[in-house]
Amino acid sequence: MMVGIVRGKKPEVILNKLMNVKNFREKAVKVLSRCVKEECKLLCSKNNPLILRGSTTEDIHSTDFLKIANELKEKAPVFSQMLKDTMNTTKPVGLVSSAAVILHHRNHNMSLIRHVVGQLLDYGRATDETQTIDLLRCLGFSVGCSATHKKQVSLIDIQKKKTESTLLCQFIYQEFYKPSSSFEQGTLYHLRNVIHREDVTGKDEVVRAYRAHYAFVEDALDAFILGATMDVMGLNDLNGSPQQWNPSILSMYSNKKQLSWLRNLAETVINKHINLQGTTHLQDLVEEAAKLDSQTDMLHSMFDAAINQYICTCQKKYNKIGHFKRHLEKEHYWHFPTAAPKEPKKEDKVAVWRSSFMKAALILRDTCDAYEMGDGNRIFLNAKFEMLYANVAGHTKYQLWLWRMMAYEQAILTPKQAFEYKWNTTANLNGTIDGNIPNDTLVDICVQLVKKKIKEQDSNFTFDSAKNTALSCQIQDELRESNRHQVSIKPFGKSRTKARKSSDINLMLTELMAGNIFKNIQGRQFKNFKNMKDVFEKVNLHKLYIWISKQKKRASYEMM
Repeated sequence: MMVGIVRGKKPEVILNKLMNVKNFREKAVKVLSRCVKEECKLLCSKNNPLILRGSTTEDIHSTDFLKIANELKEKAPVFSQMLKDTMNTTKPVGLVSSAAVILHHRNHNMSLIRHVVGQLLDYGRATDETQTIDLLRCLGFSVGCSATHKKQVSLIDIQKKKTESTLLCQFIYQEFYKPSSSFEQGTLYHLRNVIHREDVTGKDEVVRAYRAHYAFVEDALDAFILGATMDVMGLNDLNGSPQQWNPSILSMYSNKKQLSWLRNLAETVINKHINLQGTTHLQDLVEEAAKLDSQTDMLHSMFDAAINQYICTCQKKYNKIGHFKRHLEKEHYWHFPTAAPKEPKKEDKVAVWRSSFMKAALILRDTCDAYEMGDGNRIFLNAKFEMLYANVAGHTKYQLWLWRMMAYEQAILTPKQAFEYKWNTTANLNGTIDGNIPNDTLVDICVQLVKKKIKEQDSNFTFDSAKNTALSCQIQDELRESNRHQVSIKPFGKSRTKARKSSDINLMLTELMAGNIFKNIQGRQFKNFKNMKDVFEKVNLHKLYIWISKQKKRASYEMM
C-alpha cells in the first residue's frame, strides 16, 4: 500500500483497495458516520442557522429549493453527496425534500418545508376531518393542523401588503338579440340557431356564461366584417375574384404601401357599412353638448352669489333658475334644447340594425383587447362610448361608475395620480404579453376562490375563519405555483384550446349574404326590430346633460 502512495497513485485507487480490507472498511464507515453527524449538527445549529430552520411567513412565502440545495452543499458536502448518491439524482427538489425530512427527525425546528407542505395541503382541501394533514405530520412530511392554521393566519399580513366589457356584451344582447326573430334571416338569434350555439341564451345569462356569449358576438362580428368587405370588393363568394380593390398586385408594393392599401379598404368598409355614409349622430351630439355648455356658462355668469339671485341684462332678478330660463325664452328669445321626439326616417332599417350591431361589437372587441394589453389610453377612450351605451340601455349603475372613472382621471386626481390610475386598471397573472385582466375580474376570481374555501368549512365557518381564508388563499396559491415551477410540473387550467370557428363563420356569412344584409334597400326592416335607430341617435342628450350636471355638483362635495 505504501508503495502505491510513494509511486503517486490516485487517492481513489488506494482507497478502493483499502475498502476491500474488512477492518479498514468498518473503521472508514465509522469515520464517515462521525463526519456526517458533525455536519448535521452544524446544519441544525442556531449559530448561522440554515434556511430550512426558518418558519416565518416571509421564509415560507419565498421558499427557493435551489438556494437551499446550494447551502446544503456548502455547509454539509459529505451529507449532501450521500443523499445525491442514494437518490441517484442531482435535482435540488429531491435533495432538499429528503434532507428536510431527515433533519426534522433530528431537530423539530427544521420545519420550513413541512410548513410549505402544510399550506399546500390546506389549499388543496385536505381538511381536518380526513386527518390527512395529521397523518402526514406523523410521517414527518408536514406540520399538524393547528400549526397550519396558525401560519395561514400569519400569511394574512403578506396579503395586506399586496393588497366594462360585460356591460357592452349585455347591451348587444339587449338591443340586437330576440328569440322572436328566429325566422328573420340575418338576425343574431337566427345565426345562433344556424350554428347551433345552444349555450347562448340571451341578456339574462351574459354574466353567468360570459365566455360563450362573448365568443358568439366575436364570431358574428367576423362574419359581418367579411360580408361588408366582400360587398365593397364586389365578391359574391370567398373563392371569387374581386371586381374592385384587387389584392393580386399587393406583392409588388412595399410594406408601407400595403399597409396604406389595407387602411384605405378598411376606411371604405367603415364609411359604407358602419357609419352609413351621411350619418353624423356623434358629431351632432358633440355640437349640441357644446351649445348646452355655452348656455350653462352664460347662466352661471348671470348668478350673483352675494344676493343668491340670477340677474338678467334687463335688471330683473330671479331666485329660481327655472323662472329665469322662462323669462329668457319669453323676453330675450333664448332657446333651450329639449328632448323632442323625432319623426322616423324612411331608410333601410336593416342597414341601421347592422351598423349599430357592428359599432357595439367593434367597441367591445377593442375594449377587451385594450384590457388584455393593459392599454390605459384605449380603456379610457372607450369608456366614453360605454357610458353612452349604458345611458341608452338604462344601466344607471354602470353609467355612474364610468362617469366617475373618467372624472377621477380628468379632473379630480393630480397628474401623477391620474397617470397611475389610468395605467393600473389591469393585472397580469401569467406574465404573457396579452394576458392582462381587469382589476374587477381579478377581484371576482379571488371572491370565487374564497367562496370555494368557505364552502369546504361547511357549517363550521365563522366570521374570523372566513376573514382568514379570504386573506391567505391568494398567498397559498402563489406558494403552490412557485413550488410547481421549481419542480417543473407543467401548469394546467391556464388556457383553453381554441375552437376552430371558421366553419361557423362561413355558415353565418352564407346566411347574411343570402339575406341581402349588406344591400341598401329603402323602407325594409326586421319585424322584431321596428323603427330601429342608430345607438347614438337614441341618446337623450338633454336628460344626460342634466344628469351629468347633478353628478358634477355631487362630486364637488363627495369625491374631493
